Amino acid sequence: VVLVLGVAIGAKYAIDNNLISPLTRIVLGYALGFGLLAFAAKLKQNYHDFSAVLLSGAISVMYFITFFAYSLYGLFPQTTAFVLMVGFTIFAVVSAILYDRRVIAHLGLVGAYAIPFLLSDDSGRFAFFFSYIAIINLGILAVSHKKYWKSLFYTSFAFTWLIYIGWYFNSFRADEHFHLAFFFLTGFFLIFYVTFIGYKLIARENAAVENVSLVLSNSLIFYSLGYSLLDARPAYQDYHGLFTVLNAALHFGFALTVSRLQRFPTDMVYLLTALVLTFATISIPVQLDGNFVTLVWTTLLFLTGTDQWISRTAFTRN
Repeated sequence: VVLVLGVAIGAKYAIDNNLISPLTRIVLGYALGFGLLAFAAKLKQNYHDFSAVLLSGAISVMYFITFFAYSLYGLFPQTTAFVLMVGFTIFAVVSAILYDRRVIAHLGLVGAYAIPFLLSDDSGRFAFFFSYIAIINLGILAVSHKKYWKSLFYTSFAFTWLIYIGWYFNSFRADEHFHLAFFFLTGFFLIFYVTFIGYKLIARENAAVENVSLVLSNSLIFYSLGYSLLDARPAYQDYHGLFTVLNAALHFGFALTVSRLQRFPTDMVYLLTALVLTFATISIPVQLDGNFVTLVWTTLLFLTGTDQWISRTAFTRN
């Protein structure tokens, strides 16, 4: 933290007093970042933890210097800045694996999600933006499986849905973005769903309460936003019931698949079955009414299902 703040204060002082040219400032910033990387590599064998700290600081400096070069001085085109930041992110992920330090992976994760916002030019290329987010998710979640770092999974989950929901309420236009929004909504949902199921299979853990909340949140976000997307297009407003049935069928397919895996925790099968029953139960009133009351009723069913799952799990273990 001291190193990063020192770079920021020194850069500001140089700018305010016109001591050096913008290009020289950027060159010196990169020189400092690479110097920290070299110093961290030299200390890795004997001072592993301190080396990881220096490496994290070096990556942070690289991110900030690249942003300053693009945003403040216009020394880089957007494509060059984007490629550099993606490279820093990949380097952070690889370093996290080599150092076995999840803090470095979190740093790369935050930087990865910040890149589109730092380098945005308001061009409206949302397909590229969400494709980039999906690729980052797949890479980060692969690391979380390799190292069993659940915190990466939770952080990625929170960032992705906050970004998507923020875009939906601020920039979404039904006539232009309907198909794109539905495609990436489904993609993000499946990435987290399949990753979570895969993690449970590899780790062989019983589902904790926070994991159940994550599965339910993922399903509820997908259903609520999908329902809202259909409601935004008059031509698709009669398909709410079908969309609900498809949700039940999706969960049924996963429940049927994992129930045949002997290594898979049985409490997760109960949870997926509860989701199937929930969506199957509300499909008819959704089709007949199609109003907000049904969504409230869905939320209540989710909460009831969670309570029943916790009670049954506790009874089974006792």
